Amino acid sequence: MTADTSAQAPRPLWRRWARPLLSLIVLGAVGLWIARSSSLEDFAVAAERLPAWALICGYFLGSLNILVGAVRWRLLMRSFGGRNLASRGTFLLATFVAHFYNTFLPGSFGGDLVRGYITRRSFDQPATGLIVVFFERFLGLMALCLVALFGLVVGPPIVDWRALAPWLGGLTGAFVLVLGAAAFTGRLNRFREWLPRIEQPRLLLPAVGISLVGHTINLTIYLLIARAMGLPLGPAAVCLVVPLGLIATLIPVAMAGVGAREATLVGLLTLLGVPATDALVFSLGFALTTIGLAVTGGVIQLAAPKVLRYH
Repeated sequence: MTADTSAQAPRPLWRRWARPLLSLIVLGAVGLWIARSSSLEDFAVAAERLPAWALICGYFLGSLNILVGAVRWRLLMRSFGGRNLASRGTFLLATFVAHFYNTFLPGSFGGDLVRGYITRRSFDQPATGLIVVFFERFLGLMALCLVALFGLVVGPPIVDWRALAPWLGGLTGAFVLVLGAAAFTGRLNRFREWLPRIEQPRLLLPAVGISLVGHTINLTIYLLIARAMGLPLGPAAVCLVVPLGLIATLIPVAMAGVGAREATLVGLLTLLGVPATDALVFSLGFALTTIGLAVTGGVIQLAAPKVLRYH
């Protein structure tokens, strides 16, 4: 009798706890760094300047952004040839639930795995549902980079382009080199053959436009919080610093997006003359709206668990 090797051995305990512990360590380090730059009294004074109505408005604007995300997701499902798509309302509820997992699981990708799983039966290849979700993420990230580039052009001059030029040139050269090597060795063609076919390419441009609308809503929430707190931040400055903070939430050690985003925004806003305490409250105000939307997604899953069955 030979042992059954098909069953996978359970992961070691240290591997199961490594990422959560690393997340807590990073979050604690960021919190300590921010706490050393301001006092609790200053934080309390700054928090009093953030009115509840701004958070409520941010929550409803965030809900609108969830709707925008659901529309984009369904549109890309159609572009990849998805069949028997669920109703728009189901997509909206599923997007709320996915936001719950994206918020409370490290890396902001847990909800994407859920979305890919529940839509697997809409395609001949079950993995296509997951590919569509990550392609949607890619489009959203590219749109966010466009917003960041716009902010670099029109925003305050806190970045020295001459200092960045060698790094940008090096990254561009490395990307072109890797792409050229993949094309020369034939791996690029094999990768293209593995990817599912986009049956309606004309829907991709509207998807990019929808992504820009979603980012505009997020920027509006930040701008609303800034105005409510009386911070000297205009639309150009928000377009510059906020995209970089949102990109930082993709670091897989963030918890509820808190940590890397706050460190990024506090560091950038202090360069614009905003006190570190005000910058921290400014960032945490957006985090509260995000957590509120995530809790809504959790309630939806508890109240309507069939949403994750999709069909």
